Amino acid sequence: MVNLEAKLEFLRTLGADSQHSMGTALEHFLGTYELLRFWQEPDHVCDAGLFHSVYGRKSIDRDWLSTDHRQFVRKIIGKDAESLVYAFCSMSDVKTDEGRVIYINRFDGKETTLDPCDSTSLATVAFANFLEQYVRLGREYFDGKSMPWFGMHSGRFSPRAKLAFRASGLPNQ
Repeated sequence: MVNLEAKLEFLRTLGADSQHSMGTALEHFLGTYELLRFWQEPDHVCDAGLFHSVYGRKSIDRDWLSTDHRQFVRKIIGKDAESLVYAFCSMSDVKTDEGRVIYINRFDGKETTLDPCDSTSLATVAFANFLEQYVRLGREYFDGKSMPWFGMHSGRFSPRAKLAFRASGLPNQ
């Protein structure tokens, strides 16, 4: 794995200094990473936050990097972080069943079940991703838009992310 500045430089080479939600994608990626650091999440969770959308998302029209480059990304941020990034980018049609998180992988169409530890890490990264934008853009930006599933999944957050969720005033449903 490499240091933070080298990771940021790699993201810049992908064009992450381009416009994204009233700032640059790089600012958003770094803000997500910094929230996770503030919450004292493990290194691999913080790195997943930094690279959280590198393979694109169903909800955005930009794929920064093809999933063909997963091995290369693993060399930069490590296997555990890259696995979380891949799951974050591939999730579609998320549901829960007896406490397990199950989703359809948008890249291969297969149903995937996350283990409880990855569910916690992934929910925490997803919340940091959202909260970074929510704080930076303001509550008004999200008025009238459907809120993500954070309320019903807040029980999966890490302890400090749960505290941040409670303090945020976001709906718990």
